[in-house]
Amino acid sequence: KEELIKYRFFNRIGCQPIFSVLICGASGIGKTEVARILHRELSPNEPVIKINFGNYSTQDALNSLIGSPRGYIGSSKGELTDKLQHSKSKVILIDEFEKAGKPVYNFFLQMLEDGRFTDSLGREYNLNKYIIIFTSNMSKENVGQYIPPELRSRFSCKFSFGLLSKDEKEAYIEYKLKQYSEQIMNSYENICESDLENVVSIDVSKYQNIRDINNEIMRQLAQSLYDKIVNNSEGS
Repeated sequence: KEELIKYRFFNRIGCQPIFSVLICGASGIGKTEVARILHRELSPNEPVIKINFGNYSTQDALNSLIGSPRGYIGSSKGELTDKLQHSKSKVILIDEFEKAGKPVYNFFLQMLEDGRFTDSLGREYNLNKYIIIFTSNMSKENVGQYIPPELRSRFSCKFSFGLLSKDEKEAYIEYKLKQYSEQIMNSYENICESDLENVVSIDVSKYQNIRDINNEIMRQLAQSLYDKIVNNSEGS
């Protein structure tokens, strides 16, 4: 919150076009959730703008991101440019950033400095007032092995997430149960609040990964509500 307030102050006087955050840490401890929360708060009705470099080949990553140059054999459409055209969200999630490679690092080096970029077809994109969350599974000790110092200095702030504590995991369960309960009751008329009370019990000491906890929440909810789900489906 403090960093965002500082960013808004300097953005207003024209000194900082983009708010960029690098978050490092083990898989499944909430890095991408930061971007999702910001997206839900700021642009809940817009498609998520997410790029995962784990799905790219290192050699063609930049072409996949902003499109192939004119005359290049293959697609000229880039994933980032395509998603920017189809979403008014001001939050961009860049996942598994350590797998991007030097050409992409150089691209973001310039983008974070200027607040804009030009795609392979010569179209300019102005990213003023955008929030870009870069996530990586690398540890903070290994950041220097992947990301050059000149790019690291461009990030507005950098964080390293540690493993979740018992209280944090229990707070996450409470948060997800509330979220799921509202969605379930909105979608199933035959399920009420009393049906959702005390139906989930999880020993958090068995889990370190939020995704595993979330899967267990979903499994227990589905198991406890199975008869009502089936009856609802048969009656619809």
